[in-house]
Amino acid sequence: MEAGDVVGAAELNTRTWLGPDANDQARAKLVEMQRNAFEPQLAADSEPDFTRP
Repeated sequence: MEAGDVVGAAELNTRTWLGPDANDQARAKLVEMQRNAFEPQLAADSEPDFTRP
């Protein structure tokens, strides 16, 4: 994630969570879900200002 490799991170999580016995459809769905979760995280401000005016 630090390098911005969203696909690589999503594929790593998929391999870790599903293991070798999962089918291709399950893998593809989880990679897609992980990408959808990671992309907004990368776009977000890493140090938001939570102070109130």
